[in-house]
Amino acid sequence: MGNNNVSYESVLVMGPTLAPESQKLFFQKMRETIKQFNGDLYHIDSWGVRKLANKNKYRWSQGLYFHFSFGGQTGVVEELIRRIRMDEKVLYYHFEKLSSKKSAAEHLEDFRGLIEAAVKREKERQARIQKRKTFFAKKTGVQ
Repeated sequence: MGNNNVSYESVLVMGPTLAPESQKLFFQKMRETIKQFNGDLYHIDSWGVRKLANKNKYRWSQGLYFHFSFGGQTGVVEELIRRIRMDEKVLYYHFEKLSSKKSAAEHLEDFRGLIEAAVKREKERQARIQKRKTFFAKKTGVQ
């Protein structure tokens, strides 16, 4: 990676009914755009279909979430945004510049640690909810 390359991460939400082939094609185009700016696509994580906070113009209540990180020369984000805005499959996007004090791999490791902690908290929360349901079911005699 050259000296003038900058690392970024992004969260992207697409329509929940998008076929896997269309997803692959979309990210191939993203990879090609990033390469035009002497960059690399470091990783893509699919978070699957999740509930949206707000309905969009298509009235969908769910979206297909992706997280990816990449590096490239100045202007790569602007070009990606320009191309994303022309694509009706994308419901939401957000780009964040990563600190140059850490490598892209360190940022990814930190991010995955945060995700693991969030998953653990959610499992603990679900276990507490189930415990309460079981307690009240026994108390009221309802199964």
